[in-house]
Amino acid sequence: LEATFPLLKKNETTARLHLIAGQLYDLIGQPARAVDQYKAVLGSRPSYDQTFYANLYAIQSNDLTGDQKKSARSMENFESLLSDRKNADLKDKIYFTMGLLEARSNRIDKALGYYAQSIREAGTNTTQVPYTYMEMGRLYFEKKENYAKAQIYYDSALALLPKQSPEYGALATRKKNLDDFVQYSTTLRTEDSLLTLVKMDRPALEKKLDKILAEQDKADQERAAIAQQIIDRATGGTGGSMPGATNSELAPAQRWVLYNPVAMSQGRQEFSAKWGNRPLADDWRRSTKESSEAIAGVNSPINRNVQADAINPNPSLPVSDAGTSRVGQANAASTNARRDGLLVQLPFSREAQAKANQQIENALYKLGKLYKFGFDKPALAIPTFEQLLTRFPNTLQKPEVYYLLHLSNEQLGQASTWKDRLLAEFPNTSYARLTGRSVEQTTGSEAQALATYTQIYELYKANNPTEALARSENALSTVAGSQVEDKLALLRVMLIGRVRGTDAYRQALNDFVRDYPGSLLLPRAKEMQVAADQFTANRK
Repeated sequence: LEATFPLLKKNETTARLHLIAGQLYDLIGQPARAVDQYKAVLGSRPSYDQTFYANLYAIQSNDLTGDQKKSARSMENFESLLSDRKNADLKDKIYFTMGLLEARSNRIDKALGYYAQSIREAGTNTTQVPYTYMEMGRLYFEKKENYAKAQIYYDSALALLPKQSPEYGALATRKKNLDDFVQYSTTLRTEDSLLTLVKMDRPALEKKLDKILAEQDKADQERAAIAQQIIDRATGGTGGSMPGATNSELAPAQRWVLYNPVAMSQGRQEFSAKWGNRPLADDWRRSTKESSEAIAGVNSPINRNVQADAINPNPSLPVSDAGTSRVGQANAASTNARRDGLLVQLPFSREAQAKANQQIENALYKLGKLYKFGFDKPALAIPTFEQLLTRFPNTLQKPEVYYLLHLSNEQLGQASTWKDRLLAEFPNTSYARLTGRSVEQTTGSEAQALATYTQIYELYKANNPTEALARSENALSTVAGSQVEDKLALLRVMLIGRVRGTDAYRQALNDFVRDYPGSLLLPRAKEMQVAADQFTANRK
């Protein structure tokens, strides 16, 4: 491309090629050469937009060259771009770039501030907005480890990002993990709060519930006042101009929910939690009255999932009432009736408390695995798993939790006793065998593993399942980490079915599915599970 530049005339087409060349140099990590190309744009009779983006990209690239003088002039260059009236509709791009530079310098709060300003300047042009939300989510996820807030921003980004964007797949995966985080952490907070409330004596409990109701009434009144203020400004104080309703003149804490994508994201989550994902239809609530009442009995209104955001950093606890709206009708209902509506959802019975504790146990287990595998945060997985073992010492997940604690400590380079405890307490489990997994398999060890598998498979074909099973169980630890490990594990399952019967076979299949979630043989194992279940059902 560069070889053609001397042959080209100075015009917008040539300027565009220089702009592309600069971006390509940025992509391959050569910012100095990228700056040269951006300068060449300015000497090629560019359009105004080409001039703007060449200047903007040059500021970014200069910051990456390590030239302190050029980096120091970045703010002056930004101020110059912001003060140019011709850039009035491009300020969102400028503030976004300012945020990028602050994030590179690890000034996270300043970066978030510039990103928020970028969104406020976007107006009706939302092309930049999903990428800004994505960067805000990334900072909350990677730098602040505030996963609840990261989930909100990723949700907003995904709602606006075109599905054909190259970032969409990775963003959707991370957002799914964050959705799971919010679900598990909400369960922990909610069920713990409910179990704490039922331990109170009746007067203290009623006082606590009255306080929650009073706080909610106050929040409802404040929201109604802000909504009225917005309406007044849109129809009167601003001369009837609808842009007055876009929050541009309001302090952050006063911005209306319908012009706040983050708050709208929260609303979608609350709706989905209660009603699910529903198509448009008349009277859609009638057919689900019973299910919604059942959900209301599980999803307590006390301490539910309302995340803080940049607009409202201190949200109040929500209160749902199946028969009343939160504004207007709730105020008309008596305090006693509303309080009773909360009381009936508390787990006073032993069965309800056992169910709440089961939900807490499951949430801790899933949250620990999410930290370990979804977020790659073993330092957060360890205390979560330890809390699970402390609160539920008889959990059925104990062998797996021991194994995951061993892996997490090993990943952090920390010594621990979890491997020894696993081998001592559960020596015959698949997790005990997995502790022998080699970090790296050599060519020779792979060949030996394949030879071992072949010998056992020949015994299987020769209708000698008992000896084949014994050898497979002895060999699993020696082939751990090899390419045939999952094959030998599934062969062992089949041998168990031949030697030990249906029940042992079904349990072995369950163990395989749990132990080898990434195996290419997983679909085959699940087919075998279905067949085994059908066989058992037919016997009954």
